[in-house]
Amino acid sequence: HHPVRVCQELNQQKKSAAEIWVDNFDRILEASRHPNDKEYTLQNHYKSMLLALPPSMLRSALKSRPKASDLKRLLDKVERRRIDPENNPPLIVLVMGGSVTEGSHCKEPDISNGRGCAWSFRLGEMMNQLFGFDAIHVVNIASGGTSSAQGVAIVKYWLYPDSILPHGPDIIVNAYGANDSNVWSASSLEEMERFVEVTRKTFEGL
Repeated sequence: HHPVRVCQELNQQKKSAAEIWVDNFDRILEASRHPNDKEYTLQNHYKSMLLALPPSMLRSALKSRPKASDLKRLLDKVERRRIDPENNPPLIVLVMGGSVTEGSHCKEPDISNGRGCAWSFRLGEMMNQLFGFDAIHVVNIASGGTSSAQGVAIVKYWLYPDSILPHGPDIIVNAYGANDSNVWSASSLEEMERFVEVTRKTFEGL
């Protein structure tokens, strides 16, 4: 099989996540610039944060490997988008979480605030800049005070925004960690496990 072109763009075939991170550090730093930060006044701040995320931390975050078939399905969709953007939608990444993910109290003078300042917005901007085209669309439905318990209901009953229906998301990001830990108990652990289970069932058969 020929490698997907989007992988060629990053020149990252057969490399680990750590190698990709190190090789693309400067590109990631540049892509982390907020569109409204014309002078990149926050460059040193972003650089210090990126340096605080060493490859060892990336490795420890990998708890289970995705199926090869799922990765192929996602990359194929991105590749179709690259070839014919008019007739192929971007990859939909649904981000769920609490107030931190929502962007509460996130403000940068003359640059952004709220959801436009939150990390999820920056994720979409960064990935599209790295790919070189509008490959993904991040949808942030985070809401303060919520946890995986609410996330389970959203995923199970497809309580998604109309903008991503009827097909739903391609990727779901659970960013409820802060709120899940605030109510840490046997029940909160069960809700986190249920979230994973319900999400897996959502994507079965795709």
